Amino acid sequence: MLARVEAHPLSAPVDPLAFECRLADGNCWTLGHAVRVVHEYRRFLVLTQVAGVQVCPSDDVDQAWHLHITRTADYERFCREVVGRFLHHHPAAAGADEHQRHRAMYAATLSHYRRAFCAEAPRDVWPAVDRRFGTAGGCGGGGCGGGCGG
Repeated sequence: MLARVEAHPLSAPVDPLAFECRLADGNCWTLGHAVRVVHEYRRFLVLTQVAGVQVCPSDDVDQAWHLHITRTADYERFCREVVGRFLHHHPAAAGADEHQRHRAMYAATLSHYRRAFCAEAPRDVWPAVDRRFGTAGGCGGGGCGGGCGG
C-alpha cells in the first residue's frame, strides 16, 4: 500500500515540488519541513487503510491533507485509483467530549503508526499527545482543529 501511495504524484511531473512549495509557503515552513510533512502525510494515508479504525493526523499532516483536498480532481483521482474509495475528512466539532475523543484517537493513531511502520512517528511532524492536545489555555497544542479519516 505504501508503495502505491508514494508512487502517486501530488504535483505535476514538470514541477515535482510544487505541492511541497505551496505547503511550505502556506504554513511559513521551510521546504525541508514541508517535504517531511508530505512524507508523513503519505504514511497517514496508508494508516487510513490499514488501521481498521478512524485515525487522526497531526496538525502538520492535516495541513497537507487540506491542501490535497483543494486539488479536487487530483484528490478524487487519488482516492479512486489508490485507495479505492473516497477518503472523507471529518473535522473536529467543539466540546470537551469531542476533544477527548480526538485525543484518544490521536494516541491510537501513534500506536498504529508504530505497528505499521516499525518505528516511532517523528516528533517534529507528529508531536506527543499532550503537546498536540495541550491543556494550557484555549486550544493549547492545536487540539481544536484537525480532521480524522477512516
